[in-house]
Amino acid sequence: MRMVMKLTRVLLSFLLLTLSASSFADVSPRVIERTFPLYPVEAAAKGMDADVKIKFDVDENGRVVNQKIISVSPNDAKDVFDSQIFYALKKWRYERGKPAKNVVTTLRFRINPPQGNQ
Repeated sequence: MRMVMKLTRVLLSFLLLTLSASSFADVSPRVIERTFPLYPVEAAAKGMDADVKIKFDVDENGRVVNQKIISVSPNDAKDVFDSQIFYALKKWRYERGKPAKNVVTTLRFRINPPQGNQ
């Protein structure tokens, strides 16, 4: 257990999680607060990266509702990231009074950040 916690801390410190805010809603709601999902321990232990496309609505109060995962790549990552994503979505907030339907966003989970110009 201790080793898993150490591994998790080390991997999380090198984690790059990017959010591609590609929204396909009729009107893109304005983000007020967005908490990124934690990297699942199981995925980190396996060195698993994933792109998870989610779809949701934003209610009148700016809360995420009707959330669902619409695709996961690679396929063997299916169900691994779900619980952390749904937990984080409970904390997301959008501008009040501007509900939106069918917002689509891709969450990109990466263990190692891409190498580039620094």
